[in-house]
Amino acid sequence: MVKAKKIFMPLFAFLALGSQKTFCQENFPHRMAVEYDKMQEGLESGNFSSDWYYEYSLIQNAFTSGAPGTSEKNDSTQIREAWVSALKDFELYWSKNCPMENYARYSGKGPLVRVGQERPGGNVDYAMSVDWRPGRKFLYMKEAMEAGLKKSYSPAWRNVPERWPSSSIYSSEENFSAANSSGVLLARFKNGDSVASYCCESGKTLYEVSYDIVDLRGSVLFSGGLQRIGKGSNYSFRDVPENVAELIHQGKALVSVSSLYLHFGECQSLLQDSCVRGMASVSIAPPRSLTSGMPKDALMESRSKFFSGNRKLVSAINNSDSYTIEREFEKYFVHIRGGLFTMGSNKFDVNEFPAHQVKVDSFEIMSIEVPQWLYEAVTRENPSMQRGSGYPAERISWYRAARFCNMLSELAGLEPCYSGLNADSLGGTGNVTVNMSANGYRLPTEAEWEYAARAGEEFSLYSGGSSIDKVAVASVREKRISPQKTASLEPNAWGIYDMSGNVWEWCSDIYGEFKAGFADNPKGSSFGSGYVLKGGCWANSASRKTGNVDECRITYRRSENGSDTAFSIYSRNPEDLGNDSIGFRVCRSLR
Repeated sequence: MVKAKKIFMPLFAFLALGSQKTFCQENFPHRMAVEYDKMQEGLESGNFSSDWYYEYSLIQNAFTSGAPGTSEKNDSTQIREAWVSALKDFELYWSKNCPMENYARYSGKGPLVRVGQERPGGNVDYAMSVDWRPGRKFLYMKEAMEAGLKKSYSPAWRNVPERWPSSSIYSSEENFSAANSSGVLLARFKNGDSVASYCCESGKTLYEVSYDIVDLRGSVLFSGGLQRIGKGSNYSFRDVPENVAELIHQGKALVSVSSLYLHFGECQSLLQDSCVRGMASVSIAPPRSLTSGMPKDALMESRSKFFSGNRKLVSAINNSDSYTIEREFEKYFVHIRGGLFTMGSNKFDVNEFPAHQVKVDSFEIMSIEVPQWLYEAVTRENPSMQRGSGYPAERISWYRAARFCNMLSELAGLEPCYSGLNADSLGGTGNVTVNMSANGYRLPTEAEWEYAARAGEEFSLYSGGSSIDKVAVASVREKRISPQKTASLEPNAWGIYDMSGNVWEWCSDIYGEFKAGFADNPKGSSFGSGYVLKGGCWANSASRKTGNVDECRITYRRSENGSDTAFSIYSRNPEDLGNDSIGFRVCRSLR
């Protein structure tokens, strides 16, 4: 096995968390897997500790940062070497721990079906359907590393495959050239029924598996050859002798996995696509398998470590420490893979019509609404009516939200996205321009917001499901008088909280009517009198006509004047008090 190379310390220094081991003494893919196992075992035993989730999330976010184990002073070569070591540690971890539970597995689904014609001597062929399913542990780890690698990858990294993990990190090493043809034996099995797969995505795999036909005592009757198999594919036993065929016919024969081989290099295609393609993106939220059955107090403790304040981030803002600001703030983001979705609706309000196909590029979005502790640290002001560190910033005009994005970008040493901002910036009259290619923070476009709110669930009424009590802070069973703390209810499938309810959220777009047909990364109207608001708020209640809290629906949209003057955030006029229902979250383009 290849020895892990020493990886640079600064970003991972904080990951020790009570341990004196350094990065070169302990590989962090293995550490991440250990923390995952602790969480899973803790849930099953009823002895869950939020510290395990905290450590797991720190490692996960270090990978998704794009530069694991490095500092801002490291060049591309050093970042590449960090990734080489991390990817090797990941691949070797899964190779050494094959097979295991909660991991991708092949399972013989039987029965054996006779195929083809009988040949002279009575020999026949049999086939069985084989199913493959991904395990959460492997996929969450792989997604974290894959997202970070894509963020920092350079074509100059010749020994790092751009298509990882569809191409192994070892594929360019000379001492693994023999493995490309013959394969590396990972495990042999006796009376096994399933084996693990390190990589099988989009219908491709680096693995070959063999099965045996055995009698009821486990003795081998006939051995099949090595075959690459994936979800919904078949495994074939060719030229099975007549006496074995008779036992199969009598129900006296079983099928058992016998061996598993790993082929480093490029994946070979299979006929069927894998279900991994639609896997949710990495998020700061605990995987649903880890939150299921978790005591409420333990879940709230886990969230509070992230959402109720971050002393390290506030200190970095006060000290203008741009490196720490960007790295700490990144923990609050969910990486969203771009894709196609149906935006709008043909069922509800006319302003949501027509439903149309939209493409969005990959981006990142905050898992929570901007909290007051963060808004106050950046702007040195807090206009919110319901004061509290963990509560969302509200009574925020579009102008102030965009100004916050620019201020935070500058503090983090990034390029601001907005130009032409002034206190009277409203609709198309404020001469505000948005640079979508800038690497700074900005408000999401309406298309990005709706795509993230849907989280791959095309038919959900609200973000996170159709049961509003579980996902949205609104006046449903009781009349609320203010918003609640961020992340007080369940997230959607991608780990994003409060996209329905709590406070309305500004979008970057000027409000305009939808148009039929395909739209590629739409950015709203070129002129208008207001900006788009989405998501509904704490004050919204169920409609007598529909029975739904219409304003909290994913597709519901409204317009509001975005200027600070018109917004009147400090006004004592009762007509302006509704402004304490408006806040925002920020996002960031990925290029």
